[in-house]
Amino acid sequence: MVNMKKNYIKIILKNIPVGILIPVLFTVGFFIFTVFSFLLPYMENALMDKKREMIHELISTASSTVSDFYATEASGELTRDEAQSLAMDHIRTLRYGTQNENYFWVHDMEPFMLVHPIPELEWINASEITEPIEGGRPVFVEMTEMIKEYGEGYLDYIWSAPDDPDYIAPMISYARIFEPWGWVIGTGIFFDDVYLEISSMRKKLTVTITVILMMILALLSYNVWTGIQTEIQRTIAEKFLKISEAKNRTLLENVPVGIYRNDVDPLSKFFMINPALVRMLGIKSEQEALKAKISEFFVRKSDAEKFAKEIKSKGRVNQIEVELKKRGGENNIWGLLSCKRVKEDTGHVYFDGMIENITERKKAAIILKESYEKLKKLDKEKDEFIAIASHEMRTPMGIINGYISLLLGKMGQGISVPQQSIMQKIQKNVKRLISLVNGMLDIQKIEAGGTKEELQSFALSPIIESVVKDFQISCEPKKLSLSFNMPSEFIPTVLADEEKLRQVLINLVGNAVKFTPQEGTIEVLISPYKKDPQFVRVSVKDSGTGIPEEELKPIFEKFHQAQDHLEHTEEGTGLGLSICKKIVEDTFGGQIWAESYNRQGSEFIFTLKKSEESSK
Repeated sequence: MVNMKKNYIKIILKNIPVGILIPVLFTVGFFIFTVFSFLLPYMENALMDKKREMIHELISTASSTVSDFYATEASGELTRDEAQSLAMDHIRTLRYGTQNENYFWVHDMEPFMLVHPIPELEWINASEITEPIEGGRPVFVEMTEMIKEYGEGYLDYIWSAPDDPDYIAPMISYARIFEPWGWVIGTGIFFDDVYLEISSMRKKLTVTITVILMMILALLSYNVWTGIQTEIQRTIAEKFLKISEAKNRTLLENVPVGIYRNDVDPLSKFFMINPALVRMLGIKSEQEALKAKISEFFVRKSDAEKFAKEIKSKGRVNQIEVELKKRGGENNIWGLLSCKRVKEDTGHVYFDGMIENITERKKAAIILKESYEKLKKLDKEKDEFIAIASHEMRTPMGIINGYISLLLGKMGQGISVPQQSIMQKIQKNVKRLISLVNGMLDIQKIEAGGTKEELQSFALSPIIESVVKDFQISCEPKKLSLSFNMPSEFIPTVLADEEKLRQVLINLVGNAVKFTPQEGTIEVLISPYKKDPQFVRVSVKDSGTGIPEEELKPIFEKFHQAQDHLEHTEEGTGLGLSICKKIVEDTFGGQIWAESYNRQGSEFIFTLKKSEESSK
């Protein structure tokens, strides 16, 4: 017996695949290290940045609201005290968060607290308000100093919730100056809210990694075990036959997949069944199972007939999904059924089968399908909402613009110069809203496939010459030089839609005119695309201040505008370049990108596919 054990251990040690085991373990360790050292911290930082962006946008919205009240003061509809009082009342009502726990506050540059959800903190000297801990910092004094220096910014400190003073935790806030009234408007969120999301994300990631590791270890164990068993059976099959049979029986009993064998007919009684299948079918004992037929567990008789017919004709069935009944009135299950017909040398025929319980997998598939359908419905509702909202906004905006034009024209001859200035500002913003609505409609049409036109072949240069000529007048106030150039021997025709191409060119040239400084140069160029001769390269190059490198890719995203921290005098909707990208890439099948040259100008380039008639 001792020698038997020694031989067994010797065979195991001899056949462990070290060359496979060590690389796999190294890979697993490296995977875990990468996830927890790099991926998870990156995701945590991304989540924190998202929260910062959220409170930044909330303050922008609140500031916009205060600007509306300031506009009523500027127009003379309200006095400053009335406008400020209404603005403070409105800010007091603003709440957000899962339980509306987050709020806004307002103080002036003294600092003197004007609005705060804690009544005791309103209308007092804000320099007296400190963190609710021993030796706490004067939060609003620090915030006022930050505002004086930068005009806006983030601040970390310790604070308590207005509805639960005992709850004290780290907080991050963002504040911005509203210069016309000298107000500092701020809001913040507790780090605990972010930590909860991070903790949930960490748990999910840990579970996922655990499952992956278990699968890898199971596969590795299976490979090792298979090699060992093969060697054992080859070298000591006869000597250890009884031991081998005992081990196989143990494996059969412990494996979680249902295994059975029946005789004579694929639908006949079991004459061997493992405990996993006994439990799976809700049978009380193995003895009772040996009296049952497999056919009685099929929910649909047609499935049983199809199974028997296929195995008789092909000799095997591989992983067919069947619904099975359980004894005792329990809920039905779904099984993945495989079966093979075996014929011994003696002529005896039997059937070996395996059933895997895939009930949870089927439920998950159903839930996934339902979720997909819901997402499709939500996406459709989103498109419908954008279309309806945009159409409903465009009509009143057009009417307002028309009335303002009348007031600024002959009908408004009695309007004073300050009133004219206000009306011109209103008209400027109304036109910006109209442009935004039109842009949203264009984006929605392109995403919905509503702008797909049949592409036509036409000469490229006349379209560009027309657009350049149209913009010459716009260049005169800034004394800009706008030109169009292309190689004399290069006369391309392209496959596109003329109106959509004109829209792309107007957007790009218009941006160049808008952002190029006085006496600058703008050049529209056509040239062969060296990377792919089947395409034409078109570019709009200017001598402006350029675009920061980190802005070159996101600049084509919806509502994104490159930020110039030194000067930002031009306003736009942030949709023009996104529309250009969708037209060029989705409709024309080309590419569009931007390049900049160390703040010495920028160049927007796109490619168009040549038509068959184009010159070489």
